[in-house]
Amino acid sequence: MLATRSTQWASQLMGACLFAALVASPADASSDAALKQRLVGVWIEDPAHQDAYIKDLESRGLFMSVRFEADGAGITLVRQGSYCGQILQRYDFRWDIVNNVLISTRDAKIVSRDQVISITRTSYLLVNLTRPEIGREYRSRIEECGTS
Repeated sequence: MLATRSTQWASQLMGACLFAALVASPADASSDAALKQRLVGVWIEDPAHQDAYIKDLESRGLFMSVRFEADGAGITLVRQGSYCGQILQRYDFRWDIVNNVLISTRDAKIVSRDQVISITRTSYLLVNLTRPEIGREYRSRIEECGTS
């Protein structure tokens, strides 16, 4: 009888631990492939959560956007006057999501690693693992303006 109760208790404990691990997963149970599909598009820093760097750019009439393409190519653009203004700088990179971590590379070197917290149709939230001082990164989706 005691052995049966111990077995039941152990089974319940393992089930509870498994449930807790699944619930605590940073990007829920979404697969990397699903996250990649949701990330494709053009994103800007969410106006409600802009960091000092983005605020400084915009105070000088400069606007930065990031585009993630389905083939793993990425483009960061700095534009004059608006998010659809003249392109002043363009940075090309590659990206992938592995184990819920967005990995960005340039010239075959990792330049950024970000834990995916959520990606929806209109916004995403990441935690910068490369530069912890940056912390959370909130982005909003915008319409494509062109990259040439």
